[in-house]
Amino acid sequence: MAPLRTMTACVASASTSAARIIAAKARGIATCPQVAFAQFRELIASHLHMSPDEVTALGMSMGYGDPEAEVNETRMPRERVQDFARLLGFSG
Repeated sequence: MAPLRTMTACVASASTSAARIIAAKARGIATCPQVAFAQFRELIASHLHMSPDEVTALGMSMGYGDPEAEVNETRMPRERVQDFARLLGFSG
């Protein structure tokens, strides 16, 4: 795949994924998008009969979450935005 086509496909994939996440949330369905699926392209391709020029950009788990489950209480440490980005044009 040509670099521009690849980049365009990635942007389209991200946009489509965001729309699916929002639509699922509106229906009470939890989502978990993961780019980690990309490393399993050959395995996934064999099950989905993908052609050699198709790529696995991401996968997404969907289902009805249990907000009371202990696993949903896990919080990962995060960097402050100010520590890795410079935002221009915003006051505050």
